[in-house]
Amino acid sequence: MKKRTWVIIIVLVVLLGVGGYVGATRTTFGRNLLGLSSTTGQTGRFSRTGTAAANGTATGSGTSTVQIQPASAVVKEVSASGHIEAQAETNVAMVLSYGTINKIYVSAGDVVTAGQILVSLDTTDLERALARSQIAVDTAVNKQAQTAKPATDTELASAEAKLASAKAALIDAKTPPSAEELAAAQSSVVAAQAKYNDLVKGPTQDKLIQLQADIKKKEVALAEAQRAYDKVKWRNDVGMTSESATMQSATIDYEAAKAAYQESIAPASSADLQSALSSIKTAQSSLADLKKKPSASGIATAEANVADAQSNLDTLKTGADSLTMKSDQLSLQSALIDLEEARNNLANAKITAPINGTVMAVDVEAGQRVAEGSVMLTLADPKQLKLTINVAESDITQIKQDQAAAITIDAFPGRTFTGQVSDISPASSSTTGLIEYPVTVVLTDQDLDAVKPGMTSVAAISETNTSLADGWFVPTDSIKKEGTDSVVTVVRNETSTPVKVTPATIQGEWTLVKSPALQANDLVLGSVTTKISTNQGGFGPPGGGPAGGGNGGNGGVRRNGG
Repeated sequence: MKKRTWVIIIVLVVLLGVGGYVGATRTTFGRNLLGLSSTTGQTGRFSRTGTAAANGTATGSGTSTVQIQPASAVVKEVSASGHIEAQAETNVAMVLSYGTINKIYVSAGDVVTAGQILVSLDTTDLERALARSQIAVDTAVNKQAQTAKPATDTELASAEAKLASAKAALIDAKTPPSAEELAAAQSSVVAAQAKYNDLVKGPTQDKLIQLQADIKKKEVALAEAQRAYDKVKWRNDVGMTSESATMQSATIDYEAAKAAYQESIAPASSADLQSALSSIKTAQSSLADLKKKPSASGIATAEANVADAQSNLDTLKTGADSLTMKSDQLSLQSALIDLEEARNNLANAKITAPINGTVMAVDVEAGQRVAEGSVMLTLADPKQLKLTINVAESDITQIKQDQAAAITIDAFPGRTFTGQVSDISPASSSTTGLIEYPVTVVLTDQDLDAVKPGMTSVAAISETNTSLADGWFVPTDSIKKEGTDSVVTVVRNETSTPVKVTPATIQGEWTLVKSPALQANDLVLGSVTTKISTNQGGFGPPGGGPAGGGNGGNGGVRRNGG
């Protein structure tokens, strides 16, 4: 009896030990299957959150859970900060090819009206160009008048004389040279050659004797004049006497004779020799041309001259032809175009405001030389204002063209301005990991006189249509990969169930997913340090308050619950 009792006790102990081992093994396996651990970093993250304000709680095993949030309850309004700026700036640029700034009439910040003079240029060169263009027009008008004017008797007589001369030259070109013409041409060659030879050889002995004799003769005459002068040189009026005049004349003759002698004995200069050689060649060429007469080229030239003279005479008798008159007309039209351009250039020396607006910048100074296309001033309409905000990719689908916006400006506390979405950029402007798209909102209020570019503002855009109504926001770290599927572990009634989801967009610690298996108030295994609050609005720290959309600049986005 005692032996059997001990056997039963031993069997029960063994069974209890095996059962405890199996239970412990099953619990560990279950946790590993769900990707959980009682000492995971998830518990640590939740502990740092330190409150259920992050929309979650801790399970009994120390694993963090978070309540999912419906997208339809969160995505109701998108707001972000930006700075007021002009809708469009108008650059006032140089339209002339160049110009020098003479005077600037405005400064940055001045309000101007369309047509008001902003800058004037130096007009010296422009006025000269206008004067030249006017002269060109007058010249063209004069030429056109001359072409249309009938020829006078004098002009006709002159044209007839030129025609007769051309005909005579043609006859001469066709006629062979006479013996007398050939002899005269030959004599010209001989004379030119003789002159050259004289220059090379110098004067003959007879010529030198003749020149020396002339010097002696002039010397004797000078001596006689000197003796006569000496007899009266004591007189006070000696300069008025005939002896004085004779003395001067004799002196000049003597000096001229001496100069002639010196010139004759001096060697010929290079210039004289070259001139003499040129005369020889000219005479020889004339003789050769005379011997060739009549030549075909000479006859052709003479015939062309006759035709030209005949045409000129016919034009004078009948008036200018249509082509000539058309040419004159075109020349006048071209000159008139240049004149109009010169007038416009002078008018453009006064740069005026193209619009009503405010001077945003003055980029030139007096005395500066400016080239065509250079921006001199920048204007903007102070009543055409906008701001640009950056909207995250998870919110950009909520923004539509012409969507209404409420705008608050730091400089006007308690006042809301109206606005409208005018542009949605198709490309992201972000340089960080957060993908954002620029959205332009124009201010539509009538009274914007006190609003200035650069003011800090916040635009709140109300959602009018959402395609995310059937989506859910879950913690980003709750999404696990099982093969090609994405799953979250849902905890319902203390039971963990893997649920397949389709991730959409990531918003920090939260990710928008879609799944027909998710239900309101579901808890999923995961953790966050920011919460979604339909009361405070958007994603924020556990302590509450907005997660962005402040006045610190573009990029702060706030989604407010409805």
